[in-house]
Amino acid sequence: MGKASSSSIKHTYTFYPNGTFVAQDDRGNSFAVKRLQGLPSGTVVTALRANSTVAIQNYLLILGSQTAANISVFYSIRHQFCQPAGLKITISGRSNWGSRGSGMISLPFNKSPISIASGRAWFGNKSSVRLGFDWTDSLSMNPSFEGKSQTLTYSVGADFVIDPVTAATSDSQFATLESHNMKACYSNGRYWLWFTQTSPSGLWWASSSDGASWSSATRATWIAGSGMVHYAIWCDGTTVYYQADDPTTRKLWWRYGTLNGDGTISWSIDDTQDGGPAGVNILGPTIAVNSTGGIFWTDMSIYGVYAKKSATSGSWYYIGLPSCLNYDNVLVPLTSGKMGLVCGSWNTTPLYATTWSGSGLGSWSPVQATSAVSCHFLLALGRLPRRLTVACRPLR
Repeated sequence: MGKASSSSIKHTYTFYPNGTFVAQDDRGNSFAVKRLQGLPSGTVVTALRANSTVAIQNYLLILGSQTAANISVFYSIRHQFCQPAGLKITISGRSNWGSRGSGMISLPFNKSPISIASGRAWFGNKSSVRLGFDWTDSLSMNPSFEGKSQTLTYSVGADFVIDPVTAATSDSQFATLESHNMKACYSNGRYWLWFTQTSPSGLWWASSSDGASWSSATRATWIAGSGMVHYAIWCDGTTVYYQADDPTTRKLWWRYGTLNGDGTISWSIDDTQDGGPAGVNILGPTIAVNSTGGIFWTDMSIYGVYAKKSATSGSWYYIGLPSCLNYDNVLVPLTSGKMGLVCGSWNTTPLYATTWSGSGLGSWSPVQATSAVSCHFLLALGRLPRRLTVACRPLR
């Protein structure tokens, strides 16, 4: 891997609840992008969520009892040479454009750029350094920049994504089956994506240092002959763990290794058929590592939760059968070796949650029901120290 050939330039990004985004550098350059324009008429409610590396600005328009528009702008730090290198912006969502079926979404800038060339707008001052806004990743959508109004405009349909990046392709409609489980992570200066294919069959991964340019896919395991494999990934620092079930034998296979900065994986063991009670057909495993290094798994059946004290500690052992096990199960590490478990099904209500205290077999807390909402699948689980935060996508 190469290294930067010049001194670094510090960027600062500021996000405001009203939808305004400001970019500036330490050489005196700056520009602002105001809130999205072009949404259907009505009162738009904005909401901002952010941490040190990601910000999500949401625009929600409700007309009567119907959602007229629900659009999110995702901001995330890009990385190059294992260092922050700019900001990635993706706009996605759904909007009801009425009988037209399409509409125009615009990004209005607060000032005119000093130059526009090849899908980039450059902002600057008397210094030799310029601050740019690049839309070359979305040129296939034929965006237009209007200099007089200082706006970048896209024509979009009812469901749309602006500035997507194709990380990999698969011939399987089940490439990311069990989407409530981890399918991607960031480790050792790279993004890692996991998916299955039918031909050549197997569980595959691809990686990227900046989220824009991705490596060719590499096969991690041969199982998934039908392309309809259930699998789960867990990243813990620079170590990755996976579990997958063989669609023919319904047996469980697992493996772990080190995610390297050059995009390779140094596997610590070969594919290993392990875990679970004798004679049991495993289906849809979930895997996680707790705060003390123990490995846990369960599946979408009713055979309970199994654990190893560490990757090298020997056989899996049974730690109980929580009464909430159902179709979709997600394990969430908590503090002091404890483990949370959320269970649900796509066509039942409500979701359920319980925790394992770490003290031995069957040490599960009483199962608690969440609010009674039907969930299509689990979207997110907050990894908070002492409580579980559950989010789901309501059935439509």
